[in-house]
Amino acid sequence: MNEKKTKKLYSCPKWADLPEELLLEISKCLEYSFQVGHFRAVCTSWRSAVSRPPHKRLYIVPKYNPSKNPHMTNIKYIERFVFRLELKEIPPSSSIPPTSFLIAVGKQYGGDGQSQLCLLNPITGSPIPISSIPSFPVEMHLNKFRITVLHQSSLSSIVDTNHYHHTCKVVHLCVPRQLSDGCNPKATAALRESGKLSIQTDRTGKVVLNELMDGLLRVHNLSKPVYHDVVKCKEKWFAVDQYGRGVMVDASLNVDLVTNPLFLPNRNGFSCNHKSYLVKSSRGAELFLVDRYLGQTNYDEQHAATSDDDTKEAVYDMAVRFRVYKLDEEEQCWKEATSLNDQVIFVGDDASFWSFCVSAKDFPGCKGNMIYFIDQFRKAEDGDLPDFWDPLKHEKDYSLGGLHIDNAFLGPIACFPGYTDFFWPPPSWLS
Repeated sequence: MNEKKTKKLYSCPKWADLPEELLLEISKCLEYSFQVGHFRAVCTSWRSAVSRPPHKRLYIVPKYNPSKNPHMTNIKYIERFVFRLELKEIPPSSSIPPTSFLIAVGKQYGGDGQSQLCLLNPITGSPIPISSIPSFPVEMHLNKFRITVLHQSSLSSIVDTNHYHHTCKVVHLCVPRQLSDGCNPKATAALRESGKLSIQTDRTGKVVLNELMDGLLRVHNLSKPVYHDVVKCKEKWFAVDQYGRGVMVDASLNVDLVTNPLFLPNRNGFSCNHKSYLVKSSRGAELFLVDRYLGQTNYDEQHAATSDDDTKEAVYDMAVRFRVYKLDEEEQCWKEATSLNDQVIFVGDDASFWSFCVSAKDFPGCKGNMIYFIDQFRKAEDGDLPDFWDPLKHEKDYSLGGLHIDNAFLGPIACFPGYTDFFWPPPSWLS
């Protein structure tokens, strides 16, 4: 008898009976407006615990606190997100199989706090005009989808008095010390295109990590570090310089050299013309170092051999090869990864600070063990891809490329038919 009572008592939790103070605590964890919509859809008591989102449609980007200085209109802050959208239900009359789609979205804020939402190229991280994609919906009812946040990154863009744009990758840490309003203050790392990495905290002020590390690393007899990338890893900043040295820094500016130089000048095929990206695995358990080696050409040799025109064309960078390394924390070194297994990595150009990783298992039909990138050597031309690629392929006159790790085949994205269906073109059910 007691067993029957126990089963009856605990067989189905009564979510509607949760105390109001507990609902209030749960609501504080809702960062995205689509999460607010899902929260309010549970039942009447949950709906009354949280106010309605301020928009008719549920945006997938989080709330933003406007700038305290409305006159700083020369500063722009850009939040970039990668989401997985999965259709919850398929209409009975539809033959569309269950599927998932990767979508990249950006939200740009000006110094006045005003924002603008835009679609992003999933390979480059750059804005795409929705007007150039007739099949893409202007707005989506997000309650139709299961939504998962796969990646988030931030940029700041400052226009100086000479109208030059300075772009920085911004990585925030929460300092374990509460302010009077109950919020944790943030410490910020800003990485410039030049490789200068600055860290700003309330306690230490602004510190340039390049200069801080220069004195500690002179034993290697190498030049001052130029940082290629920085990410948040285990509530610390993890940065990598041009020699592959990994450095961890916490919000109190305690610095740990995690890895020694991965490559030295004139050794291990080291080339000055390379770019390193730090990419966390899709589940965040592993940290990859993706190193892209570039080659250069000054002009088209075939054109020069058949033409009397001595004018040299512009110099283009070409992705000659990639090497992928995985951080071994116990041995404190980078180990070359011969396979990514189900992982798929995206890397943009040097100035975009755009790189992320997803799992092919989250996208039915997706092929893993791949890297997608900008092919900065081969110009995109009409006819090399179907028309639905037009919004992506002509960006900056560059083409898009892919690398299959299994056979080390690297080529234009047209060589990988069907591989990209999980992120392009947009599926019909998106609207």
